[in-house]
Amino acid sequence: MGQKYTQMGVEERCEISRLSRAGQSIRQIAAGLDRAPSSIARELKRNQSQQGYVPTYAQQQARALRGGRTAQARTRNAGHQPRNHLPFHRRPDRTHQGLRLAALSAASQEPSRVAREKRRLVG
Repeated sequence: MGQKYTQMGVEERCEISRLSRAGQSIRQIAAGLDRAPSSIARELKRNQSQQGYVPTYAQQQARALRGGRTAQARTRNAGHQPRNHLPFHRRPDRTHQGLRLAALSAASQEPSRVAREKRRLVG
């Protein structure tokens, strides 16, 4: 069994479906696809429906899970780091509140409480 860290494609999912319906065990399917048995078990469990394992449904779910982006789009946006999901005090463009106050008081320009609150709400 080799180590592959690539996402499963529709062909592999169809093969999983075919071998599963043929009655092969998870370990046999994994050996045939050169994947880890845990990957096959997770794939079967995650995408099981009343009709059994449906590879086209599994592929749609995988695309939805990763946002439908291609590898090219992911590498193109690799440098972009969104900040809006972080709380105000955790954003990389903000310094630690204590350090900021120390620097401001050292320069004797400590802002008022109202000004700090405005900055907190705007940022």
